[in-house]
Amino acid sequence: MSPLDALVIQAIQYVPSEEELALATRPPYPTPAALIPFQDAARTALRARLMQGPDPFCSTRLYESARRFSNSAPSVISDRLGFDVSDAVCMLLAGGLIPVATAERAARASASHLTPGFLQRAIVYRLLADEDLSAASQAATSPNLGTEPWVGWRAIGEHHAARADAPAFLALWPKYESRQQRNWMDDMRRQLVKAVSRVHGWRDALALTRDKRIGTKAHVNGMAFIALQSLATKTAVSELDTLLTTEPELASLDTLDAMARLHLLVDAMRASAPRAPAEDPPYLDAVLSRIIDIDPKISKEQSRRRDWLLMECWPLIGHPATLKRVRAAIRAPSYKRELSALAKDIVAASPDSTEATGI
Repeated sequence: MSPLDALVIQAIQYVPSEEELALATRPPYPTPAALIPFQDAARTALRARLMQGPDPFCSTRLYESARRFSNSAPSVISDRLGFDVSDAVCMLLAGGLIPVATAERAARASASHLTPGFLQRAIVYRLLADEDLSAASQAATSPNLGTEPWVGWRAIGEHHAARADAPAFLALWPKYESRQQRNWMDDMRRQLVKAVSRVHGWRDALALTRDKRIGTKAHVNGMAFIALQSLATKTAVSELDTLLTTEPELASLDTLDAMARLHLLVDAMRASAPRAPAEDPPYLDAVLSRIIDIDPKISKEQSRRRDWLLMECWPLIGHPATLKRVRAAIRAPSYKRELSALAKDIVAASPDSTEATGI
């Protein structure tokens, strides 16, 4: 057992006093003195790991979509909200800084009844990162997950989704308990459709959305849009516009409404146009006219989507008159206030910036 492994076991067994627990709930969120050695060792190891190596899926809780290591580890390294031992162990495992065996020992030794479940889910992700699907499947059935083994199976589903393996993803469907934590399930659906579109093409992704398990009644419009996003990012605007109206499979697609089609055109412009352009891109005027022509009075939802799509056009605007036109068309006062300057003017006012990322 390495020194870091030993610190993991010591820390996971520690039971803070009532005073320490009370202090940890308010700034500056002090770490108990007994846990400082582990905190320092964990943060040092994670800082070094963030600079190199792969970026696997990971988690620190039971009911949340997987996140990438590079997005999760910084919260453990930061001292702004205090130090959580369980989170640190999960991140060390995700980064490959401690072995699965140490995480298993930690789950058995934990002083908390919640931690074993958190660590078990993290173990599944680590095994998947190691390409050991068989061991990950066994880990998903661990008693540490109690009556919720679907948490572990969803981790495996996320693995298949990220690899655009729709048959493998769907084969495990009954194990996902799709009615539980539905937002997480929707994230998995979207991830799968996006990956299939990127790897296998929009036709395969669009076909996948017709499966009732993926293109559910509540989300079918959004799924069709996601299936076509990869097409939008690599197709010229004029070509995409023609394709959406002449390709039989797309022209008759009733799950892709007019707003979604315009959104794809905006995405295509944003993918091809320079950031903070000096002039409006060639196709912007025509697309803006079509967005503005949408009647915002039909419903609050349509008005909201129309405003949001106009806001998405902001980084493309290079001419003051166009900015004024868009600002006049938007209905939401908060959005109108945000449209106070062109992207190129914000870049010019910020010498250290290389591009405009927002208003």
